Amino acid sequence: LTAAEDFQPMNAAYRAFFPVDPPTRTTVIIRLVVPEPRVEISMVAVPAGTRREIVHPQGWKRSPNPYSYAIRSGDTLFLAGLVSRRGADNAFVAGDVRVQTRAIMENARELLEAAGMTLANIVSARVYLTNAADFAAMNDVYAEYFPSAPPARATVQCGLAGPEAVVEITFIASAAPRAAACSTPARCWR
Repeated sequence: LTAAEDFQPMNAAYRAFFPVDPPTRTTVIIRLVVPEPRVEISMVAVPAGTRREIVHPQGWKRSPNPYSYAIRSGDTLFLAGLVSRRGADNAFVAGDVRVQTRAIMENARELLEAAGMTLANIVSARVYLTNAADFAAMNDVYAEYFPSAPPARATVQCGLAGPEAVVEITFIASAAPRAAACSTPARCWR
């Protein structure tokens, strides 16, 4: 989205296309390369007939917005953009980027457990920060959860749909065997 005030109108239009078991989703506020559109949506789809299972931890409330927290298709688990919320009541967990990152990582752990996976199954992450100055603090907490062989990751600075959120993280996990393509950065860039 190009403006945070478009979040709820976008949700209303989006919900009409996904009234039941909507896909996972991450919504950020940025300036688009083409200036006229107010929204841009990128989607990943699976072929018709492919199993698509909603993963929802026991005791968690459903999202009030039209997205699922996690969807499994085959060996792949797609997690929505997670913000600092408690699964049981969707209440925001306030605090600095360290507090919010820790809440997100614990939510990811619960979603993965509900799918029979662990943090070791995560193969890709996208981190969205509202302030680039928070990168080091976020990274310190993130590293606690991935002490070795962290997933591939990109980190960008952008606005977030919830004004209280300072970080949002999207993950993709896989139950398939995992191997790093490069063991050290020097070997990757030759």
